[in-house]
Amino acid sequence: MINFENMATNVNNAERLRSYFLSHKQRENIINVCRARPNWDGCDYCDLYSGSGLPCWKQDDKHNCCKLEEVKTKNKNV
Repeated sequence: MINFENMATNVNNAERLRSYFLSHKQRENIINVCRARPNWDGCDYCDLYSGSGLPCWKQDDKHNCCKLEEVKTKNKNV
């Protein structure tokens, strides 16, 4: 039997990751893009704020996420 309670989005964790995203400096000319599907195979931040094709919560360094893609940009802080 599947315990759907454990599969629910953890809003407190999503807020913690959002706070990290807003308080840390982004790398120059590189953006981490989330390729996960919200409410399916992403993290809590992805479920609430990000989703496929939008910026990941971790922008200040390379991130160990299997759904992450590093994209080079022409402009700083895009």
